[in-house]
Amino acid sequence: MTVPATCDGAGTAEVPPRLAAMVDRMLCLLDRASASVVETGRPCGRRLAVGLGLLCVFPLILLATPHVFVVRWHKDAFIPLEAGWRFINGQVPHIDYYSPLGWLYPALHGWAMQIFGVSAMALIQANLLIMPVVVGAGLLATSGGRLSVWPRLGLVAALGLAVLSPRFADGSVVEIVHLANYNRHGWALATIVLVAALIEPTRRSPARLAAETAMLTGLTLALFYLKITFFAWAGLGLMLAVLLVPANRAVAFFGGAGALAVLAACTAASDLNIGYFHDILQAKESLGGTYGLTERAPGFRKFLGDLWQNVGSLSAIVVIGVWLLRSADGVAERRAARAATLAVMLLAASALAINNQNHQHHLFGLLALLLILLGATVRRAEARQGVAARRAAAGVAALSLIVTAPQVVKDGLAIPLNVLLPLVSPTVKATAIAGTPIDDLMLVAAQNRRKETSRPLTLVMSGELSAEAHEAFELQLTGADVQLLLDDGHRMLSAHAPGATVLSVSFSSWFSFFTGTRPPVGGGLWWHYGRTFSENSPPDADRLLADADVVMLPRFREFDDTEAMWKLIGDAVRARYDIAAQSPLWTLWKKRPDMAHNEGGVK
Repeated sequence: MTVPATCDGAGTAEVPPRLAAMVDRMLCLLDRASASVVETGRPCGRRLAVGLGLLCVFPLILLATPHVFVVRWHKDAFIPLEAGWRFINGQVPHIDYYSPLGWLYPALHGWAMQIFGVSAMALIQANLLIMPVVVGAGLLATSGGRLSVWPRLGLVAALGLAVLSPRFADGSVVEIVHLANYNRHGWALATIVLVAALIEPTRRSPARLAAETAMLTGLTLALFYLKITFFAWAGLGLMLAVLLVPANRAVAFFGGAGALAVLAACTAASDLNIGYFHDILQAKESLGGTYGLTERAPGFRKFLGDLWQNVGSLSAIVVIGVWLLRSADGVAERRAARAATLAVMLLAASALAINNQNHQHHLFGLLALLLILLGATVRRAEARQGVAARRAAAGVAALSLIVTAPQVVKDGLAIPLNVLLPLVSPTVKATAIAGTPIDDLMLVAAQNRRKETSRPLTLVMSGELSAEAHEAFELQLTGADVQLLLDDGHRMLSAHAPGATVLSVSFSSWFSFFTGTRPPVGGGLWWHYGRTFSENSPPDADRLLADADVVMLPRFREFDDTEAMWKLIGDAVRARYDIAAQSPLWTLWKKRPDMAHNEGGVK
């Protein structure tokens, strides 16, 4: 049997039956896929449950991880551990190595330590604690007929893996570090806010209205206490929703207003926010510019890197936006297309501006913009009720999947690889710091690894090399040196200042955690000349030393920041403290009894 076909009046051509049947089957599958993307009203509880059940394998793998390990420089993993340690000691630090943070970042790690025990596993558990919020809020933000089941599951999978994955935002799969990355958390929560505020629902009951308003209030508050740049990005999305999306105007307005009201009440009732603002201004002053809210001053090369790393998503956003505008038919479609495109372009530009001042290159927030455009396409397909409109929506969904899949796949692969790598990598070396609350931290320092007999600090400890010679030769620390430093410091503290509150001028972000001592309230999570302090903006010595019973000072060069910090606070330390003990590696300064009594410290 043949199928006649006409080709420009040149007669008839015969199409093979098998080819015709194959084309029909492909078109049928395409139409079914298109219908599943557009159809947002069918019951989908079973498919959602199955999809979420499959995604549960990733947190289960992390729970089975026997050890925590890192392959990058130590501080990136130790900063959150120190933050959690401070939190369970009753402190709420606001500033880390790069930027002012609210209490949520240390709180996640502190809660993990309180629930599961003090361990480096808190780096994994902190991510697991926030997962129910990400999954629940993601499902609520895409409900009410905003998106069908497959885009909803795609959003939950992308955000869930981004939060769980033990790798940096711009790291490769093998560059693994267990880290509750506040940038990933910020992008995830802000993405949910934008999806809920800028995609119109097809149905909304009073109960759903109240739930969505409460969700937007809670997530906006969380973003403020996580990192203020993502709070500003989500706030821009809420303002755009009030201006451009009539169906979401009320929920966006009351969600944002509720968050601001709670923040005002918290500021009036306690000094928590005052301390947060103080550290923001301090970081801004230290940087000598206007970038105190961010991790780094923007640069053109970083901007080009962001463009290159996200060229697929940015191109897809532009293509879909232009197509929405040019294919609009009628006043209502043109108005909806203009609103969606304007909101997405403004948010894309602001996302680039935010990311230009962060460490990472990948913009997770672009996923929200793609879903906003998909939501506009779905609304158009529902109004037109045509096959072509449904196929267009399926095309937008497929393009969004293609441009976001590479990062999602990398995030997913990093999780099982984290379990396998310690079993097969010859460079993984377990370290157990005697007398500390940590026994499961694994360090990989292959780039700095040396033979045991040639480690500079081993020679210093044995007396074959002086600390002055170590400094003169500008020798670098190795991964194994870390254990020597902590062991020696822990022995000194146990012998001369048990139970003291300890300020370490060196290793300031994690010395107290690994020695099991309480850090001072005024100590930062990390010292960095030009970011957290400078000659023009020195640290407040009174605040820094107010409750510090002991100051630990290294006798060798570790970082230039250590020497710079000592120059700024050395006189204040000498005026309040006396040398109580020395070793080849450390000098222990102990607060004089009269100063401890005057300042209310511990003798």
